[in-house]
Amino acid sequence: MSTFDSTTEKRSGNSIFIILLLGCSALLVLSLWFGQQILQQPDDNLFAPDPDCRLPQNSCTASHDQHHIRFTINTDQLNADQPFPVRVELSGYNNPQVTVKLQSISMFMGETLTTLKQQPDGSYQANIQLPICSFDTRQWRANILINDQTGSSGSWFDFEAG
Repeated sequence: MSTFDSTTEKRSGNSIFIILLLGCSALLVLSLWFGQQILQQPDDNLFAPDPDCRLPQNSCTASHDQHHIRFTINTDQLNADQPFPVRVELSGYNNPQVTVKLQSISMFMGETLTTLKQQPDGSYQANIQLPICSFDTRQWRANILINDQTGSSGSWFDFEAG
């Protein structure tokens, strides 16, 4: 084999590697983009929260017809290494089951489902822990899912935590 043939083979091998690398990179970018689009779209039966929502500093509310939801994170510091208490207050529901579905908005990290327990005052509460992430802070979405005798509904509330 001549030097010319060896050089041509190396260039051909490098070209194939570069094409494969670019193709894999394009697939990765597309899958991340589509995944983020899917995660950011709330379920059809959820109604929008008040646009002035600022968790965890304030409670947030959402209303639709006679259904009202108030969501509170009962802590000032949200850290992935410590559980934090959440509280949901409802009106317009008949004997509901309340679940919080927690997910990262910016990156799929799985979903955490927590069923809240009804308290003597009528509110629903639980302690929730965020998945540990290598980033300092991340955007999260808490979907409040409510099932009662009339069907299912709820809302979503976004917040930042580290």
